[in-house]
Amino acid sequence: MALLSISVDLEPGFCAAPSGETLAWAARQLVDLLSGEGHAVTWVASDPVNLQAVGWAIEANCGHEVALLAGADWSGQANGRSRFATEFLRRKQRAERAGISLTTLAVGGENPREHFELLVRQGITAIRADRSAEPNGRRHRAPSPGIGTLRYGLWQLSADVRLSGGGWLSECIAARRICRTIDRRIAAGIAGHLAIDAPALAARSNGKLSALKTVLRHIERRQREGTLQVGTIAATVARLAPARTSRSAQSILRAA
Repeated sequence: MALLSISVDLEPGFCAAPSGETLAWAARQLVDLLSGEGHAVTWVASDPVNLQAVGWAIEANCGHEVALLAGADWSGQANGRSRFATEFLRRKQRAERAGISLTTLAVGGENPREHFELLVRQGITAIRADRSAEPNGRRHRAPSPGIGTLRYGLWQLSADVRLSGGGWLSECIAARRICRTIDRRIAAGIAGHLAIDAPALAARSNGKLSALKTVLRHIERRQREGTLQVGTIAATVARLAPARTSRSAQSILRAA
């Protein structure tokens, strides 16, 4: 059975920011739609404590995860280890005081390997990356789609596809592309990831969320067939980690 994790970016990234009211309305729609369909997903924010949508997701009480978005002003090599550690710990501790557990970090730029040990010590188990960071120090502009391990048991995943809204035709094309990608992942029996850009949807989709609804119907069909399991980034990593440990143990036994 293939695994699909879903995340929702709650802050502007690749498009101009919509008004606060428009974004809040779109976020409310997304929370209601995904929770109503029983899909626990990962909600990504740079300041989870002060973002209303995060509160709505937690209140939905269906297993949603909250992930911390690393800001370009404090993450990445150019800002240094000390600044990264200070800002990361401040945000994480603030979230924990508010009762929000963080085990996933989302990064839009480079995530240098010198931060991995700190992240793992602080309970981070996964990085959702738009650019990769490999243990040997080589960096690529975009990581290969899918999921894999870095160092110290830390996992990295990148989106197979990103849903960001648009006109009627572009939404139809995007929905078909996402559904085909999901089916390819199922055929290969490997994990995939769908990233939903809430600000872009708010700015471009006129509140209809048509493409997302089409994708969710496709996901539900595959779930009924027993070929797909959907959840948060944390849940996906938790399912994959025991399987990896088991395979390693079997390899040792065969060698013995």
